[in-house]
Amino acid sequence: MPRRPRYSAHPDANQGEIVERLRETMPCWIIDVSRFLPTPDIIVWSYDVRLDMWRWTLWEIKTEKGKLTAKQRKLLAEWPGAILIARTEDDVLREYGRV
Repeated sequence: MPRRPRYSAHPDANQGEIVERLRETMPCWIIDVSRFLPTPDIIVWSYDVRLDMWRWTLWEIKTEKGKLTAKQRKLLAEWPGAILIARTEDDVLREYGRV
């Protein structure tokens, strides 16, 4: 059986911590697609308190000083919707009106 391709063998160092803290802080469903798809690192489903509705957001995780690769910049430019950058869990919480 053919193996699934791996796109990101090394997620950013803070990705696990961000995901863990989000799960502790707000009701959410987080899908980590960084190892299997050439897409953003995580997809988040949570309740936006400002909009009073549940919604999806797509996130590229970066460390505080981390920079986007050329492939990531191209993806962000070509993706048919918004891909947000998270350096801490506060970036995600802010997007959902929780900070």
